[in-house]
Amino acid sequence: MSITSAVAIPTITCKATDDRYFTYDESNNSYNSEASQQRTSLSKAIGQDEVTREKLLHALDFSGGDWFQKPAPKKLNPTTWVSDHSGECELRFLIQAQPDGEENSRTAVQNTTSRLTADIEMKYGPRKFCLEHMKLIGDFFFPSDPQGNLASWHSFATSKTMEKWKIYLNPRASGMENTFNTTQQALERLGLTEP
Repeated sequence: MSITSAVAIPTITCKATDDRYFTYDESNNSYNSEASQQRTSLSKAIGQDEVTREKLLHALDFSGGDWFQKPAPKKLNPTTWVSDHSGECELRFLIQAQPDGEENSRTAVQNTTSRLTADIEMKYGPRKFCLEHMKLIGDFFFPSDPQGNLASWHSFATSKTMEKWKIYLNPRASGMENTFNTTQQALERLGLTEP
């Protein structure tokens, strides 16, 4: 079973500085403290040991950066997902890195998520975060004029026997009208289409 909790996924349309989407209380805990509390509880509930739990919490803190210290909104529409994966329980988080400065444009978010990708690769290495395929197709998903609310999401999962990073890319990054072509070209470049 895989459990994903989405408290750590503010996007451009749900950014932490926009009062149209959330109401704030300055006494709220930060995104980091809220997410850490939830991950700790879930980790204990599925019987993870402290070493495994600390790996998850460290990766969450590392990937959240400075924006992760901002107050979490009082009203949040959390999304949870339970996969049909059978076997050992694992915990994971998904996060879209946010710019540290005031600018929260699509390009700034894309640049921030790209830096996080490079940071994760440097810190965790290719055994836990292999970018071989990503480097082949990245130009399709990181255009100079990005569209949509998603730049990329990073996911970190832990269990008693494994830990792994994943990156989720946006096929609409070059515009909704290019979604099919972007996906088709990326699959062709990866050799995953029929001749």
